[in-house]
Amino acid sequence: MKSALIFVQRHVLPAVVFFGLALALAQTDWLQRFENITLDLRTRWRTRFQPEADPAIVILGIDDNSLKIFDRWPWPRRVHGQMLYAVAQAKPGVVAWDILFTEPSEQDLSIVAGAKQMPGKVIFAAYSSDEPPDPAAAATPVPDRPEAITRIEGDPTTIYSAVSALLPVAPLRAAGLTAFVDTPAGPDGVRRVAPMLVRVQDRVYPSLSLQTVLRYWDLSVADVRVRVGDAIYVEGAKVRRRIPIDASGGYLVNYRRSIAGFNVLSYSTVVTDFTQRYLQKQDLKVPEVAGKILLVGQMSTGLSDNGPTPFSPETPLVLVHANVVENILREDYARQLPEIPVWLGGVGVGVAGGAVLRGKDAPTSGVGVGATWAGAGVGRAPRPTELRQAASRPSESRSYTFVSAVSYRLPPWNTVRSSSILLGPYLSMRKATRLRLWA
Repeated sequence: MKSALIFVQRHVLPAVVFFGLALALAQTDWLQRFENITLDLRTRWRTRFQPEADPAIVILGIDDNSLKIFDRWPWPRRVHGQMLYAVAQAKPGVVAWDILFTEPSEQDLSIVAGAKQMPGKVIFAAYSSDEPPDPAAAATPVPDRPEAITRIEGDPTTIYSAVSALLPVAPLRAAGLTAFVDTPAGPDGVRRVAPMLVRVQDRVYPSLSLQTVLRYWDLSVADVRVRVGDAIYVEGAKVRRRIPIDASGGYLVNYRRSIAGFNVLSYSTVVTDFTQRYLQKQDLKVPEVAGKILLVGQMSTGLSDNGPTPFSPETPLVLVHANVVENILREDYARQLPEIPVWLGGVGVGVAGGAVLRGKDAPTSGVGVGATWAGAGVGRAPRPTELRQAASRPSESRSYTFVSAVSYRLPPWNTVRSSSILLGPYLSMRKATRLRLWA
């Protein structure tokens, strides 16, 4: 009996006390901010080790060179119509616009003509609005053309919502599909979670990323089932996916690469080269885009569609959609493991460390080993389909020390740092209390 009490005092109690301290600290706002910083640092660090980007995704970037050629933004819509008509001849799988066309123009029909070259394969952007509906503007209380997602399990009122929607002008809504391009910033201003669903009044609509993959697979919102707080289920005859979401319909973006990592074509190059190749019938080699996803978005830092992401304070936001689309295509999700089993496992390892590494510093060893367990994180086991993919892809994981909340697998130096930070308060308390808890 006495030996059991001594074991509890020397090994179990220290681990429980200091892991309890770590758990308490993990709930504080300042530590969450620090955790977000470490997550962003690791996100940038790991980009250099990523496999090649999915060749199915091509970004058509409105870059500085394009602004030099076509002059100041916004451009006449005939430019976009020419691009869409020319690129349609190459038969891309989907063309998704991360650009708003909410004000009418005399040149709207030029875009419509391009969209009609690929029926059901062009997606125009909508954006949520908290302004009351204005009948004289493009904002309407409920989108009249897009199809809403109807198969929803759970409470839809928790889904990211808006009073009204800024929609593409009517001719474009009639010529293509519509999806929401919202990428709201988090509490610290950085975009780590992207809404996959947007609720306007009592109807729920897909994001640009979700609509893009659906059309790429020749599916529609009728093939989508939503379990609020769990996942979006894509249930096609040949394609099935489970896309994890939170109660708001938000998706934790598994940022694999910055713009430099994707296949990017300059918008101006696409307009000129594809026009010469397909409309003027010149013998000119152009990039292969047949069957691919074309994401059209702003990439010049002088334009407005930029914002903070884990990569930089001024990231082209089309990058968010590109990463989400690639995540879904590859089933490459950043998973959050349940906290309680991992914390209990950490305490267990701490106790075991104290028991195995006996000596006058056994409690120190026990908490140190336990901290290392928490700092290292637990990587998920790959599914069989992933084992056939590139073996070099780093595994995702979640770290459970109070220095890292939602994370990817840590390099060794971060594990050591995490252990040291957790060990610091323990050593200080040990000196102050003279080991009263386990003497």
